Amino acid sequence: IEAPHGDWQREGNTIAVPRGPGLGLSFEAPISATASVDSTNDLPCPLASSAIARPDHPALITADQTLSYRQLADEAARRAGALYARGVRPGMVVALRGRRDVNFVLCFHALAWLGACVAPLPEQAPSSEMDRLIASLSPQLVLDANAPLAPATALEERFWPRDEARLIVFTSGSTTEAKPIRLSTEQLFLSATGSAFRLGHDPNDRWLCCLPLH
Repeated sequence: IEAPHGDWQREGNTIAVPRGPGLGLSFEAPISATASVDSTNDLPCPLASSAIARPDHPALITADQTLSYRQLADEAARRAGALYARGVRPGMVVALRGRRDVNFVLCFHALAWLGACVAPLPEQAPSSEMDRLIASLSPQLVLDANAPLAPATALEERFWPRDEARLIVFTSGSTTEAKPIRLSTEQLFLSATGSAFRLGHDPNDRWLCCLPLH
């Protein structure tokens, strides 16, 4: 494993990660290149961790508004409480549809905060294709991101089991019908960690969302 430049120090097969904001996590011990993965350890919700590490840092920037990590986490927790009151529970598959706007992002994070498995749907799919996609998911709930939610008490953070399904995305469907693919907590975590090691991660980085939100 190659140690990145800057403050990252390599000692044999171990990289000592500098303290400070990063992926929303603070490592108290070095990360070993040969360390085994303990599948019994749940991971903290990354949005909650980011709200602790960088509460006032911009998390979402649109043409109309900017939300900090604290604001995004607070709103996600509030909406998660409203969804829990409606019967949504951890592990449930929830198909999420709606316009490409802030409400879609907030509902996505609210479902993740609660512990549901989110399946975002394409906004402009024809009704027949939408029906087919929903049928392939067999969700416990189809949620409209733009529908109002009743006021509710904010839900406390729930840690994520590594092997629990977090997200369902559909294949592009370029050669056959689009199929749902389940991604676990561990798959998302390792993807983000691999990207941070390979490309680097700086608090001033911004990611331009030029794709549809699904």
